[in-house]
Amino acid sequence: MKYDLEKIFLVTVFGVLLWAGAANLWDYRLDHEFPYGLMASDAFQHQARAEGIKVEGNYRLEPFYISGGFKDAIGFYNPLMYHLGIVFSYVSGLETWDSTYLLIFILGCLSALGMYLIIRGFNKNVAILSLPLMILIFASKDGGPGPYAGFTWGVWPAYIGHFFLIAVFWVMANMEIKRSYVLLSIFLSGVALGHTSELIFAVLFIAIYLAADILMKRFDIKKLKNVIYAGAIFFVVSIYYLIIFKFTWGAVDEGIFSFSIEKTTLDPTFYLIDFKLTLIFIILGVIFSLLFIKKMPVALVSGIFMLLIGTGNYYGFSRHAFRTKALWPIYLSVFFGLAIYQIGKFLIKKLPALCY
Repeated sequence: MKYDLEKIFLVTVFGVLLWAGAANLWDYRLDHEFPYGLMASDAFQHQARAEGIKVEGNYRLEPFYISGGFKDAIGFYNPLMYHLGIVFSYVSGLETWDSTYLLIFILGCLSALGMYLIIRGFNKNVAILSLPLMILIFASKDGGPGPYAGFTWGVWPAYIGHFFLIAVFWVMANMEIKRSYVLLSIFLSGVALGHTSELIFAVLFIAIYLAADILMKRFDIKKLKNVIYAGAIFFVVSIYYLIIFKFTWGAVDEGIFSFSIEKTTLDPTFYLIDFKLTLIFIILGVIFSLLFIKKMPVALVSGIFMLLIGTGNYYGFSRHAFRTKALWPIYLSVFFGLAIYQIGKFLIKKLPALCY
C-alpha cells in the first residue's frame, strides 16, 4: 500500500498542534462537567452566551443574564462562533463550554495548515520548513501574556476572524478555481460574522493585490469580476449583522473605527523580539522574498502585509495590531522557511567545493 507521506506528515502536525494547544490544558479530556480552562472573563462571557443561545434556539436577543437583566437587547456580538459552537455541541454531544472552546483550538490548528497550503503553492519545501515556527501560537512568555493567553483568556472571535482571513488569502492565490467567487464570498462572510476587524484587513489585502496586478501589468478582468461577484454575495449574506455592528461596536469610543497609537499592551500578543534567535531567519527571509517580488506570490505578499498590519499599533490600529501579532508565528513562518531553504540550497552547492 502506497502512503501519501505529506498527508501523514500534516495529520501528525495537526495532532501535535492540538496536543500543544488543548490536550495539556484540558487534562487530556474532551468532556468536562463544568467550564474548564477558562482564565479570564471574556472566556466565561463566550461560554455563557453560547449556552444561552442554545437554550433559546436563536440569537435574536442577548441572554438576559449577560445583558443587565434586559430581555429585549438585540444580539450584537459576532454570531458565527456561537452558531458553530452550538452545532458542534449537538453533533459531538459535548457541552457548549467544551465544544466552543475546542472549536477555537481546532481553528487555530487549521489556520496553521491553511497557511501551509498557501506557502506550498509557492514552494513545497519552504512550506514544510515553515511549519515548526507555527507552534508558537501556543507559546507563553515571561513578563507578560503570550499568544497562548489569547485562547485561555477568551480572545476567541479574533481566531475565527484570522482563520477566515487566511482562507481569503488562499482563494486569492487560487482564483483560477471554477466559481472561486463563491468561496471568496463565503470566506469574506466568515470574516465579517466571525470578527469584523479582520474584514478591514481582508478588503485592504484584496485591493492592494489587485492594484499590484495592474502595476505589474498582469491585470485579469476575470479576477476583478470574481471579486465583484463575491462582494455582492458577501454583502447580501452579511448585511443584517453589519448594520448591527455599525450601531454597536462601530459606534462606541473604543470601536473598530477608533484609532490610537500604543507601544505595548497588557493583552495577549507577540513581539518580534519574542522570536529570539528565529528572528534572524525571519529577517533574512524578508530579504530573500525581494528576489520573488515580481511574481507576487500570495504567500510572501500576505506575510509582508500581515507584518505591516502587526506593526499597526505604531500608526493607529492599536489592539487589533496586537492581536495580529499573536498570529505572527503563522503569518511570518513563510520567511522563516524561506531563509532556511535558501541557506540550505547555498550550502548544498558550496559545501562539496569547500570540502574538496
